[in-house]
Parts: sequence; structure tokens; C-alpha cells
Amino acid sequence: MARLQEQRSLFENATRAPRTVHAYAGHWRHFTAWCDRAGLATLPCSSDTLSLYACAMIGSELCLSTVEARITAVSQQHKRGGHPSPLSPLVRGVITGARRILKRPEKAMAAITVEQLRLIYRSLDASHKVSAARNRAILSLGWACAMRQSEICQLDLADLLFETQGLRVTLRWSKTDQEGQGRDIGIFPGNCAETCPITLLRDWLHVRGSFPGPLFPRIKTGGNVTATRMHGGSICLMVKTCVARIGLNRSQYGGHSLRAGFITAAIQAGVSVPAIMIRTGHKSVATVERYVRPASAFASNPLAAVL
Repeated sequence: MARLQEQRSLFENATRAPRTVHAYAGHWRHFTAWCDRAGLATLPCSSDTLSLYACAMIGSELCLSTVEARITAVSQQHKRGGHPSPLSPLVRGVITGARRILKRPEKAMAAITVEQLRLIYRSLDASHKVSAARNRAILSLGWACAMRQSEICQLDLADLLFETQGLRVTLRWSKTDQEGQGRDIGIFPGNCAETCPITLLRDWLHVRGSFPGPLFPRIKTGGNVTATRMHGGSICLMVKTCVARIGLNRSQYGGHSLRAGFITAAIQAGVSVPAIMIRTGHKSVATVERYVRPASAFASNPLAAVL
């Protein structure tokens, strides 16, 4: 029975991604600390307490998506403890009303264009050949596959298959595929060797070697390739460092800039939303359409013959 209970706990905890579990734990700690200062009960807490907490978080100028994540974490903690969820219509009304009154825009990462990728590739320090080859491969493959940074760092060498048509990349897990059903992405050779993801990936594999394990491992000082997998934060930091090298504001860019760059370029090229969703793995058309308006801002000039 002890073994079965241990296995049950393992399966139950695996219903959420480790990153989500870690984030929820942090949100719960923040909530309990706030309740301690306010002299309010935490588990169970009342709907009134959670609504006041939401107001406090909104007042601290957090983006509303973060406030919603913290509230969800509190609700999930109650459910796991066998208590009724305090996430009532009152709490939802606070969020809805705040969104309508404040009209606070959600922070979105700027998209990296193909032209910016070329500038970044040229700017990478030739004296650091190993890290430059890896970073070019990460940027090109992440952009071409429209991958999230969490997906990039989870890739293994075994997830690549070079075929006659190009490269097949297998994503075994993603944010929207928590059960690991997986999907394949086909990458065709690029028209320009400087930005061709297959060419840049082959260059990296020549440096990396053929040992099994993470496709993009960490690199020690001196250019020694390790067997330790990079994490999403490292890829985000790498992207920020790279854009800063070509004079862009690093605070506006991150790992998501690669995914946003692909979607924006595809929309500008007239690619249909369903075709984009096949590449990105999006489940919602509405999510992809968030990129349509900024991508189409300069699609035409109605004043071309006037000004």
C-alpha cells in the first residue's frame, strides 16, 4: 500500500508541468505572506479575502495576467486541500472591472525579424566559435519552428531527422501538450545560407559532436561543451544579449521573440492562420490573431498617392 500511495502521489503531481508547480508554489507563498500581514486566514480563505488580495495586487501595478495566475494558484491550493474554492463571481468581477477601467496593456515581447537575425549572426564573436555556432542554431531553429524557449531547451539530438526534403524536428512535449503526444515539424532548406536553419544546425552539430542527450547543452568557459541541458531562462538571456549587440532594447525582447517573429513574418507573407497554427501548435485562432494587427500595421499605405 505504501508503494501504491507513493505512485499515486507521483502521478497526481505529474498532472502539471514542473514549471507550473514551481510558479503556483511561489504564488501561494506570496498570498500567505500577504494574509499574515493583514491578519487574515489563508486556508481556507474567504472570497472576500481573495477579492481584497486581488485589489492589492492590481494596485501594485502587476499585469492582470499575473494577478489572475496568483488567484488561480490560491484556488488550486484550496481544491488540493479539500476546501471550496474562494474564486467566486465577486473575485472574477474585480478582475473584469479592473481590465475595463484600467485598460492596462499586457506586456508582449517584440518580434525578431529576419533582417535582425542576419545582423545578430554577423555580430556574434568569432573568437567564441563554439557558443556562436550554438547560438546561431538556437536562434535559427527556434525562429523557423516557432518554438517556445521551453521547447527549445527540451530538444534532444534524437529529435532531429535529416531527410531528402529537409529536416524533421519532433517536439515531444509543449505547453499545450502536457501529456506528451508530440508532433513533427518539417523544415525546408532556406534560400540564403546565412539564415538557413538546416545549414546553421549542421554547423553546430559539427562543433557539438554526436553524443546523445540535449541538442543545446551548456558551454563552459573556454568553449567546452557539457552534457548539461540549457534551461529556458538561459535561452531568454541569450536572446536579450544578442539583440543588445545590434542596438536593440533588451528589455523588449526575450525567448518568445523568436516565436513572435515567425508568426509576424508569416502573416506579412500572406500565410493563412490555419497553416500558421500547424507550425506553432496553437489551439486557439484568437491567440494567433493577437499578432495580426501589429503585423498588418504597414501592409498598405492608403495615403501613398496623397502625401
